[in-house]
Amino acid sequence: MTVTSAKREQIIGDVNASWQALIEKLSEFSEDDLYTPNVIGIWSLKDLIGHLETWDRIAIFKIDEAESGRNRKWQEVQNEPHRSINEFNEADADTKRARSLETLWSELHATHQDLLTRLETTTVLSRDLIREDTYGHYRDHLNDILMWERSQTKT
Repeated sequence: MTVTSAKREQIIGDVNASWQALIEKLSEFSEDDLYTPNVIGIWSLKDLIGHLETWDRIAIFKIDEAESGRNRKWQEVQNEPHRSINEFNEADADTKRARSLETLWSELHATHQDLLTRLETTTVLSRDLIREDTYGHYRDHLNDILMWERSQTKT
């Protein structure tokens, strides 16, 4: 079933609004702040930037899979078996930890632009397909950041 133009605009609007809110919040922090550990679990905001890029890439993967009629799981993106999503996220964070902040920002923005291009053109777009990897995910992590920020201002 092909997505209507109106539905596509709504979905992309949700992605853009959630993305913009998250990026604006991240841009409020100094570079030193971005390296502060234990913001989200043990992760720094720098780790989060790498994490967001991975899940935008997974959203693209899921779109490609849906278009081809396959239904492989997110775990197959890196062709490595992971017992849980937490194990996957930690392994991914470990592989990106040595990358520079500049590299992570660049990768994040490039992958997000690729995702937006796919959202504009795919025939299989649906909320169910992308919510958990995009706008729902961005909102969850924005809330994580806000909670951490509030905990830092308590005396």
